Amino acid sequence: MMWQNISDVMPGRNGKSCRERWFNHLDPKIKRCDWSQEEQWVLFILRNTYAEKWSVISMKLLGRTDNAVKNYWNSKLNKRISIMQRALMQHFERKGKSKIL
Repeated sequence: MMWQNISDVMPGRNGKSCRERWFNHLDPKIKRCDWSQEEQWVLFILRNTYAEKWSVISMKLLGRTDNAVKNYWNSKLNKRISIMQRALMQHFERKGKSKIL
């Protein structure tokens, strides 16, 4: 898709802003519902693996944009790191496995 062509008929927007608006807000594949527990755990584990490579992480979370992943991490999960680490350790201790993080 030629984003510049779209911006030509949209006053006040350039190609980059049209592209970002589509991928972060307008694409019908974007999930707008609350994050499931499974998605939260996937994000938590992938964040430990890929650090702040939000676009790489978002590829594993279908329907979540890199911007949504980054915002969710910074606003919600970042505050719960110690709680989630403890829960993960307890889970693996019950299973008789060694630490993974």
